[in-house]
Amino acid sequence: MAEQLSNHEVEDNRNEDVEVAPANEKMLEATTETPEQEVQNVEAIRETVDKAETAVTPPELEIDNPKESVELPPPNKALKAQALNRTLKETRQKLPKSQRAFSKVIHQSQVDAISNITGKTIARPIGLFFGGLFALIGSALYLFMSYRYHFAYKYVAFSLFFIGGFIIGLIVEFLGKALKRNKV
Repeated sequence: MAEQLSNHEVEDNRNEDVEVAPANEKMLEATTETPEQEVQNVEAIRETVDKAETAVTPPELEIDNPKESVELPPPNKALKAQALNRTLKETRQKLPKSQRAFSKVIHQSQVDAISNITGKTIARPIGLFFGGLFALIGSALYLFMSYRYHFAYKYVAFSLFFIGGFIIGLIVEFLGKALKRNKV
């Protein structure tokens, strides 16, 4: 223990022999300040920073904002076809061989054109709904009447009811669109 005491005494002597630079003396004094003095110092620093901010204003940055927005031309058919082919090629690489071959057949331009035309004209959802509804109700009534009045049931009746309902559905759809146009 005697050795430990002597070591502490040596350390205390070292602190007394160290010369402090004048710039560091202010820092040492600042650590010995009271909390009131610290608050005053912080306020003084804030005031100098505020004065510096108001004295120095940053130059206004001029940003080149075009007054008119630049509009890109719409993509042409060649660009659309190129994008479609790239997407199909990337997708086909992920498919099994049988589906790859089927995809090549389905996505030919002739097949795609026919598919688009029939999708817009023939497979109208409201027409299919009315066709199915009329075929169900009409064939049920026709079957009941054929049973009740003892005549032969003709199977073509179902197709006729479906076609008639489909046509009525298309008429209802086009009338609905015409009425919406007149209201707007």
